[in-house]
Amino acid sequence: MINLDTRLTVLHDNNSAFTDRTVESADFMRDSFTFDYVTSEDALYIGYRKPINVFYVDLSTVNAVSASLTLQYYQAGAVNAFTTITTFSDDTDGLTRSGFVTWGRNPTDEEATTVNSVELFWYKLTWDATLTATTAIKGINIVFSDDSDLRAWVPSITTSKYLTTGETTHIFSHVAARNHILQELVNDGKIKVNFTTGEFSEVNQFDILDVNQLRNASTLKTLAIIYADLSDSPDDKYQVKSDKYEGYYAKAYTKLMFLNIDVDDDGIEDQFEELNTASSELLRR
Repeated sequence: MINLDTRLTVLHDNNSAFTDRTVESADFMRDSFTFDYVTSEDALYIGYRKPINVFYVDLSTVNAVSASLTLQYYQAGAVNAFTTITTFSDDTDGLTRSGFVTWGRNPTDEEATTVNSVELFWYKLTWDATLTATTAIKGINIVFSDDSDLRAWVPSITTSKYLTTGETTHIFSHVAARNHILQELVNDGKIKVNFTTGEFSEVNQFDILDVNQLRNASTLKTLAIIYADLSDSPDDKYQVKSDKYEGYYAKAYTKLMFLNIDVDDDGIEDQFEELNTASSELLRR
């Protein structure tokens, strides 16, 4: 079941004709869609109910031509238009591989706007070349680690020996690690409380203001999951490795000194949310 609050809204603007790709891109694990992008005509819009500064793109078929990404946010005030973000990182390298797209948080002039009759905080993506027509996106959301992080620990981890049959990445295991960490945060009392309404809400992936703070823990948990899946016996070498990385993960998580969480749920990293200790028991907004 997909939690509506933990998915991004994804719209493909195909020469002014919009196609909603939210369902296909929601969780990396079910569907995919062909992204037939023509430069100077098309765009991809990614929206959420509050500002974000990172998403992960998992590709089932990569783009095979060189293309540079332009990333824009909606600027309020006198401009009232989509404005280019000048400093960002595109680990997808123009959708030629899966990866993170990240940029700085807290532009003071960011505002929600309406795209295709939907009001959200929108981010507009365009590329300077027409992409390979078979480019296919499997998911756009957030994970806390990716395969490049795994290779830093185990260089051969992305070979066929370790990959699930038919898969080219370990995205399923990264998702499982993310979900496990989020559940650990809830179990440890990391919940948000709105004293105006009296409502409690769980921390989700879009409440983590700096996903890099969880990157090492997620990497180790993902390795533990991969080796556990390969194991056929409690005593075989894969289970031994799984237990080893599970131990590393436990230390990385429990010794996490700082975790910046969006306590007031506005997408902005306020001063009181910076370096929020991981040992605190209750977050309030």
